[in-house]
Amino acid sequence: MSPLIAVKVRGPSMEPALTSGRTVLVVRGLRLRVGDVIVVERPDELEPARWLAPPLSGSLRTTQWLVKRVAALPGDVVPEPIQHLVRTTIVPTGAVVLLGDNRPVSYDSRQAGFFPRDRVLGRVVGTRRVSPVDADMYGAVVGCSPDPGNPPGRTDEESPHATDHQAR
Repeated sequence: MSPLIAVKVRGPSMEPALTSGRTVLVVRGLRLRVGDVIVVERPDELEPARWLAPPLSGSLRTTQWLVKRVAALPGDVVPEPIQHLVRTTIVPTGAVVLLGDNRPVSYDSRQAGFFPRDRVLGRVVGTRRVSPVDADMYGAVVGCSPDPGNPPGRTDEESPHATDHQAR
């Protein structure tokens, strides 16, 4: 699998940082930090804790993806917007809290709770306009704009529970 994956943004959930129609470049194998924009497998909306296949086992082109911002890592205090969904005050090992920038229209941890770290495809590292020829060079263009940047934040390596949530 290519280490650089082009993902097309569809929908307004990450506006204004990411606009629909732009393409983001995603890299696997990077540690996550609070504030990073990532691409993650989309859970079943009717049963958010239910996953239909093993993590990242399907085709990149046919898997449904979400583009979200990391709001909390293992060991962090659970953010207020999702406290009503979970039965803990600390984000557990192997989980992350993800929120869309455009909260009124975003499907994220406020509805689905914690996202498993092993469902994260990778971190957004930049954007570009990708032609179909470029898409073949970079890997899959899957359903997912100016560079969202990586605001300063604690990395998952610095988390008190950093052992099993580091990027593959």
